[in-house]
Amino acid sequence: MLNNEASVSAILAGRADVTTLSSPSVIGVLEEQKVEGVERALPFKGLIKPNGLPAKLYTATVFPKGSEKLRDAYNVELAKMRADGRLKAIMAKYRFTDDDDAGEVTTAQLCAGNG
Repeated sequence: MLNNEASVSAILAGRADVTTLSSPSVIGVLEEQKVEGVERALPFKGLIKPNGLPAKLYTATVFPKGSEKLRDAYNVELAKMRADGRLKAIMAKYRFTDDDDAGEVTTAQLCAGNG
């Protein structure tokens, strides 16, 4: 298993034609590290699972046990940001696309394998 830097180095050295990284990793390579000679595949269509949904890499915000009030307050504010468009604007600022948005998928759905 290669790390992100080794994967990109292999492409630049001609030892590989492609690599798969998470969206945040690709954005980091292109925007923050400013690596030239590689590009993000857009639009990207990856694996379609047997349930017909695309396989995605979901990330999460984690709260300590016993922090239900904080978690719930976070979720309320996140829902407000999603509803008024602020979340989409922040995502766009950092080069995330609509495909990178988890949408309305819930933690319970993901844990049940239905995301």
